Amino acid sequence: MEQTKPITKSLFDFIYLDRDKLGSLYAQIFEHGLLLTSKHTRNHSDTTGSKSTSGLKMETKADALLAGAKAETSGNQENHTNRIAGIGAEDTYDAYYATPINLLNKLDELGFINRGLNENSQYGQIVLISGEVRLSDIGIIRDLWYPMNERIFKEASKDAKMAKEAKNNLNSMNNLKPLVESLSKNIIFTLQTENYSAWSNLKREFVLIETQDFILKNSEWIPGKWFCLGIIDSLPSDSSRFEDRDGVNVNTALREARSFFEVNPNYFGITPIVIFRNIGN
Repeated sequence: MEQTKPITKSLFDFIYLDRDKLGSLYAQIFEHGLLLTSKHTRNHSDTTGSKSTSGLKMETKADALLAGAKAETSGNQENHTNRIAGIGAEDTYDAYYATPINLLNKLDELGFINRGLNENSQYGQIVLISGEVRLSDIGIIRDLWYPMNERIFKEASKDAKMAKEAKNNLNSMNNLKPLVESLSKNIIFTLQTENYSAWSNLKREFVLIETQDFILKNSEWIPGKWFCLGIIDSLPSDSSRFEDRDGVNVNTALREARSFFEVNPNYFGITPIVIFRNIGN
């Protein structure tokens, strides 16, 4: 059997797909909206014939199921009959997993994609950025951090000199517990490019990997070159908005949260649509 040739030279491993954003954008640039299924119909037919003459030449087409048999004859023909046996087959495909590639290609074709971040990047631009990725899963901190600190405290308590310091550290950790609990559903995504970095809070339901698995293998910074297609929501200069105004301390809490997540004030804020890497040869 002849080996099927690949239809693409690149393979992509998607770890995040925002289905809502994908569907919304897809419906705006494709005439019939988001394609959910695709059908492919195949027909195959065989033609058989009988004749009673000499000097007859006949040629038939294998795909003559619907159009009927076509014959070329030459010489003396007394009679001949053709019979056609046809077989039809229909294949149904799940088109959803082709959606990200189709959308990327179409957005690029229409000129909507801006490559990279720079000083001229603006709100609402669709950007394709690449670099190293960091994933901070607050759920892991909730599940592992506090049990580990309790254990460390118990070990340190055996030494009188270390007991006081260990207790103070544990109290500091416990003060952060309400914040960690409230944010435990969050996965903080950071992508560091050559010149600029961007961050976002990922929706857990759209993450296609076990973040614990990636983090346990690599720590928070995931090696390799990663790509993110996203929409710019905030610029580095927006950090001034988190300064306290008129005695209102909400911004103080927001600054503390951003500090906890190690969000640098000079980062761009983006809404990721897809996050992926190139795999294969």
